[in-house]
Amino acid sequence: MQTAWLCAGQGAQFVGMGKDLYDAYPETRPIFDTHSLEAVAPNTQPDGSGQQVSLAELCFNGAKERLNDTRYTQAAMAAFAVAVIQVLKGRGLSPDYACGLSLGEYCALHVADVLSADALIDLLDFRGAAMAAASAPDQAMVAVLGLSDQAVEDCVSGIQAELHERCLGIAACANFNCPGQVVVSGNAPALDLASEALKAAGAKRILPLATSGAFHTPLMRPAQPPLSAKLANTYLRPQALPVIFNVTGHPGADDKVKGLLTRQLISPVRFSTCLQTLAAAGVTRFIEIGPGKALTGFVKKTLKGLDGLETYTIQGADDLERVAEACA
Repeated sequence: MQTAWLCAGQGAQFVGMGKDLYDAYPETRPIFDTHSLEAVAPNTQPDGSGQQVSLAELCFNGAKERLNDTRYTQAAMAAFAVAVIQVLKGRGLSPDYACGLSLGEYCALHVADVLSADALIDLLDFRGAAMAAASAPDQAMVAVLGLSDQAVEDCVSGIQAELHERCLGIAACANFNCPGQVVVSGNAPALDLASEALKAAGAKRILPLATSGAFHTPLMRPAQPPLSAKLANTYLRPQALPVIFNVTGHPGADDKVKGLLTRQLISPVRFSTCLQTLAAAGVTRFIEIGPGKALTGFVKKTLKGLDGLETYTIQGADDLERVAEACA
């Protein structure tokens, strides 16, 4: 049976995540104890002079508002993923493929041994700071439910002239998650107009997401040069197993990885295409490295009817033990 590990993206975080892993598996404690982030004001870059907040404090105790700020969320999610991956690999488990949603793509590269744990957390700490600096208070993301990908694209495309004429900012498709769920990102006034058009087109619901910027749109372009420079100085090992990339929905050659990561900042995440690629490669077992269950939901909707489909989620120690036993 072919297996893929799927690494969660931003929005799945919660205060207390990883605490039971920390308590149950002593080998995971250095991940949370030895890494700290600089506490900075929103939408500013760290300057090396601020108070430090440990990943243990951030993940286990919050505050919720800080954990939901992309400046902190990304490294916190990485710490959770590293802890789960470390325990699973310590049990002798390994997937055939890896994939992740947005920041989860970096965690997937850790699954594939491209990034060490320290390099992963350092890189996502930097990415979070760069994306926070590119964000603004009027930026947001919404999930559009009940319309096809094409219908959402047509609606968003159809309002571009009015957005420009009225100086309302940007609205763009940011995530194609699964059939019937597309995320649209942009400036709040632009999203208001887009929401009206989407509702008129038959959208069942439009839900705001727990993010702090308009990710995967041109509004993140200011974050590209610093991230590109950071990646240029980051050593990436060859992929030990194929990673399916967000920008294309397909595997990528080792020499293309840094470019794909840089493009991902301003490009839509084609997660449903990633899942279709995995299914076409023979994957029938999907293990979601959370927290959260969103990716498992996307699998079930995208690959509905796939023979032999198995899905598992890991949100804590109990889940991890069940998965380790079932997949041994």
